[in-house]
Amino acid sequence: MRSLLPAALIAAAVCPLAADPASAKPKKENTRYVATIDCGEGPLEVVSGDQLFAPLVHRPSGRRFHPVAWDVVVGDTRIVERKRRKPRRTVTCSYEDHAAVGSVTVRRR
Repeated sequence: MRSLLPAALIAAAVCPLAADPASAKPKKENTRYVATIDCGEGPLEVVSGDQLFAPLVHRPSGRRFHPVAWDVVVGDTRIVERKRRKPRRTVTCSYEDHAAVGSVTVRRR
């Protein structure tokens, strides 16, 4: 009985320490951005996440547009980015949201 008490106290002290670093991480919020793109078929409202190359998802249909290049202006800053390997079949779409205006090149289905 005497040797179980220190083992129980040590276990009780170590368990919260092991869980503490995980709980100390800030929670990542799922920010959603709503934008309008036009790839030649008329304007579509899409949503995307924080990642630059995250898929743009058309809300009603669930159709995904996978960006491979961006050329947009946000305020006074121009952002020109592209993936290293651009697919052969792409289409350039106009892009507009509450902060950015320009174009996005997406992989064609």
